[in-house]
Amino acid sequence: MLDFDANATTTPDARVREAMWPYFGEACGNASSPHRVGRRALQAWQGAVEQVAALIGAHSEELIFTSGATESIHSVFDFVRREWPRRRLLIGATEHAASFAAAQRWSDSGGEVAVLPVNEQGLLDLQALNEALKAAPEGALLSLIAANNETGVLSPVAQAAALARGCGALVHLDAAQWVGKVPLNVSCWPIDYLSFSAHKFHGPQGIGALWVGPQSRFRAWLGGGEQQAQRRAGTLPVALAVGFGAAAELAAAWLRGEGPQRLAQCRDALEADLKAALPGLRVHGAGAARLPNTSCLALPGVPAADLRLVLDQRGLLCSAGSACHSASLHPSAVLQAMGVDAETAASSLRFSLSRFHEAPEVRRGAQLIAQAAAHVQRQRHA
Repeated sequence: MLDFDANATTTPDARVREAMWPYFGEACGNASSPHRVGRRALQAWQGAVEQVAALIGAHSEELIFTSGATESIHSVFDFVRREWPRRRLLIGATEHAASFAAAQRWSDSGGEVAVLPVNEQGLLDLQALNEALKAAPEGALLSLIAANNETGVLSPVAQAAALARGCGALVHLDAAQWVGKVPLNVSCWPIDYLSFSAHKFHGPQGIGALWVGPQSRFRAWLGGGEQQAQRRAGTLPVALAVGFGAAAELAAAWLRGEGPQRLAQCRDALEADLKAALPGLRVHGAGAARLPNTSCLALPGVPAADLRLVLDQRGLLCSAGSACHSASLHPSAVLQAMGVDAETAASSLRFSLSRFHEAPEVRRGAQLIAQAAAHVQRQRHA
């Protein structure tokens, strides 16, 4: 099987699974317990937090482990809404569904929400952002997806955050797709909060993190215990944390080497091979900086739903957009926001690679995709 759906999730690295295994067995303990097993669990937890913090250039006390980026996003939105009820929420039109759901909660509670447009490449309209900031005299929270989960387009984080900070706004980044694929140091951007998940870079599902900047405020919304410096109550998931830490350390080593460049070469080869085999193929966001692993492609005359089904039957996994909406028949909201017409959007598929992919496998995948597209076209004209 060829898994070209890494933006949905990645298989945990074997070394991650190995690191976690003892904490499902003899080393399993409550990290809040004072006995030796509890102390060992706490030590493992603290080591994992340090590993994850190092991946994003943070200090361990700035991290809160959560169940994933979705919880982290909702936590930030809910906290800011409670703490500064007159602030306006600003989000881009190509955000992840988790951010839109959290924004809906903000609106339902009486808060003001502004959705900012993007250009044809999916990049945030900075002039519209500036105008929205000026129209928020009581302050704002800007939430921006750092790297789009469907197109891989990298947002103009530095410019947007600087504009927001200059107007006294708080800044949150959804970095679920960025962390582990592109180098990131939180001190390089004027941001307050950052959300990400372990399973996007070969860590376990069910754990993520919220980074809270050293000058930023955050107050717990889950009570019942004093875990994580009283910022998120609940028994610490030590095994998941150990896996998160191991994945972060492996990702950091991969980022320091030539991994991202080799992965980008694989992505480019996939696109080049498919362009040669399928005249008229369109790469969404091709004019912008993108994740090294992501290709969102419109295959002319080939319905994405049909092609995805054929590829699944032939052993290649891909997505028609966000995995959170894989069962939806509606056109991609991301592509619609970029001005893509309905017919082109309906023929678009996302192919996302992991760091384990090599050039021969990707070339084989391109051949399989081209053959499947030709099959769908023949079936439609039969």
